[in-house]
Amino acid sequence: FELTNPLNNKVDFKLPKAVDYEYASCFWDFVLSGEEYYSNDFVKKYPHIKMFLDSGELPETFSAAYGPKIKRQLTRVIELLKTEPDTRWAVINILLEEDKKIWDCKTTMEYPCCGLMQFTIDKDDKLCLTVNMRSQNLYAVLPYDIFLYTSLLQVVAGVIEKEVGSFYHVMNSAHFFGKNQE
Repeated sequence: FELTNPLNNKVDFKLPKAVDYEYASCFWDFVLSGEEYYSNDFVKKYPHIKMFLDSGELPETFSAAYGPKIKRQLTRVIELLKTEPDTRWAVINILLEEDKKIWDCKTTMEYPCCGLMQFTIDKDDKLCLTVNMRSQNLYAVLPYDIFLYTSLLQVVAGVIEKEVGSFYHVMNSAHFFGKNQE
């Protein structure tokens, strides 16, 4: 799907459980910080996050957090967008080879759902973002992902001094779980 006005990134899906934008903002701050691990205060305030922290058989130092992956690649993406506005190389890879450690382990840690993000400057000189998801929970996660990725689009647009263009969200597997069917 395409959002033509991603500045309005608080989506009301009329879900039985309201989207917690205070949590979304805290999570956005965590991602933008580039930190690997959640603070104890964050885990206390949002205890549901614990289910994604158990490394099980994985090394304790393993992290599937998006923030460090984004931080390592963002400076180069911004440089490319500034110096080569027609580039198609402004890609941030989230799903990395190192994440495949999860394949053979018993763990509750999430395998990254986002594969990559690509920034492009459109014909109207606006910055656009396309996000490719290998898997997307429509009920529990999509509103938060829209907030997260469109917030990143807004930040990058500000840094490179471009207007915000469209946000495109591609899902290879769009699903919800039985408990959320109603």
